Amino acid sequence: MKLFITGIGTDVGKTIASAIITEALEADYWKPIQAGDLDNSDTKKVKSKISNSKSQFFENSYALNTPASPHFAAEQTI
Repeated sequence: MKLFITGIGTDVGKTIASAIITEALEADYWKPIQAGDLDNSDTKKVKSKISNSKSQFFENSYALNTPASPHFAAEQTI
């Protein structure tokens, strides 16, 4: 099973929903693109809420410094 969590806007609950689902299903977690707040990324936030030992956490494919939509953040690195 593969699930994709999405939502429009900041602070709409994507990260907490991801943590709940990851914990409940003992699933793995991967956020392909992290834009902004690299020191406190969503992966780190989700991982801090998981108590099971089965879930694995994968590195972002893209880590962008600008806290914005991924396409805009990527343009800022050019």
